[in-house]
Amino acid sequence: MHSLGVISTAAGTGKTTAIDALVGEAATRGRRLAISSVGPNSQASEGVEIREGTLAVTASACVEAAASHGDVVESLGIPSPQGELLLWCASAPCAIPLLGPARCGEFTRVLRALNGHVDMALIEGSVERLLPMMLCDTLMIVTGAARQPEPENLAAETYALVELLSLPGDPDPRTECFPEGISLRTLHGELTVAADVPLSVEGAEAVHASLAEDVTQILLPGPLGLESLATLVALILQTPHRPRLTVEGGTVLLLAGRPETTLVSVTDYLRAGGQFTAAHSTGVGVVTVNPHFMERVGSRSEPCVVDPRHLRRAVANSVPRPVIDVVRDGSETLWEAVEAALV
Repeated sequence: MHSLGVISTAAGTGKTTAIDALVGEAATRGRRLAISSVGPNSQASEGVEIREGTLAVTASACVEAAASHGDVVESLGIPSPQGELLLWCASAPCAIPLLGPARCGEFTRVLRALNGHVDMALIEGSVERLLPMMLCDTLMIVTGAARQPEPENLAAETYALVELLSLPGDPDPRTECFPEGISLRTLHGELTVAADVPLSVEGAEAVHASLAEDVTQILLPGPLGLESLATLVALILQTPHRPRLTVEGGTVLLLAGRPETTLVSVTDYLRAGGQFTAAHSTGVGVVTVNPHFMERVGSRSEPCVVDPRHLRRAVANSVPRPVIDVVRDGSETLWEAVEAALV
């Protein structure tokens, strides 16, 4: 089974369109598909349209209205405010609210439960709720004019997102068992720093104070704040040492602040001879762009559109990944790009 994390940068960027396209192509090609989310799918509380035979991860309270359209395949033993999470199979086309796990450990349990049932799992999320997506095989960024109507600005942000989400995997196999606390690794062992997680500015200063010549790696669990990351990098660059900085996954860096600004700190460290790695390296396989957006005019919102060709060209020139306008390029093109990324 392959897993694809679908990350939207804002409401209205075309995530539902992209997921619908993939669901349709899966049905046409006879592929078994499952859909989940990271936490509740807040943008689609009325439900996501799925087809007969599609599996969905949802909660017990969410399937009551759709009980006549499907059956529970497995109880996942994961609690939620809407009841226990379930693996549910549609027996007819219907809309079902998605409600998946929000923690990495639970996310792993869901992926294991899906394995063997389906060929591909689509995991829906957004920039604000994506930490477990580091465990997916690859990611698809869904963006567009609803996020940023200026094509060049959108291209710059998308480039930063792709770079941050595509950190190289850490070469040390021990790193897969990521520590709960901030740790310094040496040739002789590992030292946990007395600093809060996630890393604060004070914690960055504590890490710097603990550095010694034999420190080869700094393990940074949890999401990183922009100021704390910038502080840590600046302090280390004042020393002659360049220990490898390792995060659990590239997704943790997206919670630091603007991706372009976060990328500056990462790039500064790399240019100074340091390394920045991820315990779980996922990467971005595909980017979709949507030229439509809503513009506020007085007390109402008016539908607008930027030049689709200009938008796609600007992003494609910045991002070394397939860039697809789902409506104009078609679902077949999207499916083929996703399949190529998952190989």
